[in-house]
Amino acid sequence: YTAGYPGASDPAVGIFAATNQSYIAQISFIPEGFFQAAFAYMHNDGSDNFAFNNTGSPAAAGPVDTYAGLVNFDFGNFFIAGYGAFQSFEGGDDFNWTAGIGLNDLGFEGSSVGVYGGQLPQLRGYESNPWLIEGYWAIPFNRYLTVTPAIIYGDANLSGPDNTGWWGVVRATFTF
Repeated sequence: YTAGYPGASDPAVGIFAATNQSYIAQISFIPEGFFQAAFAYMHNDGSDNFAFNNTGSPAAAGPVDTYAGLVNFDFGNFFIAGYGAFQSFEGGDDFNWTAGIGLNDLGFEGSSVGVYGGQLPQLRGYESNPWLIEGYWAIPFNRYLTVTPAIIYGDANLSGPDNTGWWGVVRATFTF
């Protein structure tokens, strides 16, 4: 649960009556073996960045409901994974997804190398969804730290120059 400002910090309003409230719930099926899956639901009271109506003009800011399904097929050293998400806005809907493949334990025990790509959520006022492709290598340094260098190519599908490009990133994941 999150609550946006203003209101959340005002004792007279309280966090449950604040503007821009969001909440998320997820149920996961993660047994040992071949197939894992999850379903998630998220509600946001006031998203004006991801609102679009099908006429090509921006919709008014309003609630956004997101329904997402996630799957992973683990074949031991090889995996296929992805998600699909449907978002319902005031005045329109959007569907986004990613899918990828990868290898576990390549070079180091506990590492993973993979590539994935997909269509990201649509921004308000645009008719095309941004998309990206990423290649990564997650390298465990110890049981607490994994460093993941990645290279990303994408197209924001926005008007104007500099919409496509290559980016590099290094992520650090700390596990407690």
